Amino acid sequence: MPTPTDDLAGHVYGEWTVLRPADPPRRSGCVYWTCVCSCGAVMDVRGKNLTTGRSVQCADCARRKKKSTVYIRWGPYDMHLSDWSRALDISLATLWNRINREWSLRDALSVGVDPVILSLLVPDQSEDPVRVPRGKDSPANTPQPQGKQ
Repeated sequence: MPTPTDDLAGHVYGEWTVLRPADPPRRSGCVYWTCVCSCGAVMDVRGKNLTTGRSVQCADCARRKKKSTVYIRWGPYDMHLSDWSRALDISLATLWNRINREWSLRDALSVGVDPVILSLLVPDQSEDPVRVPRGKDSPANTPQPQGKQ
């Protein structure tokens, strides 16, 4: 169990990067650390949960990954379906309905999308989008757009 003297700052646990000890200390005696998730969420996380692997990401990332395991590679991006939804400004429900109705992935991701946004995301649209497995064979550091700007 981490103690106040253990310095976890700078360590990475799953999607969490530890920034500093949480302020103020908890009355429970548990040591908490202020962490940032890979998605940008900042939260105080119990040190024991970090070091034992019980907490590896924020609740939003966990919910998103649990809700859907659909990852699609198109052009330079390998993203979760919810990330495509945000980047293309299409509701996630619409994308799900299109995929469940057996639309091609190209049509599901492009119908009704502003052509400028689509061309910025996927400049070379000569290849069709494909579902990709998530695991050790997937690129871990694929660039991801941050939505419309």
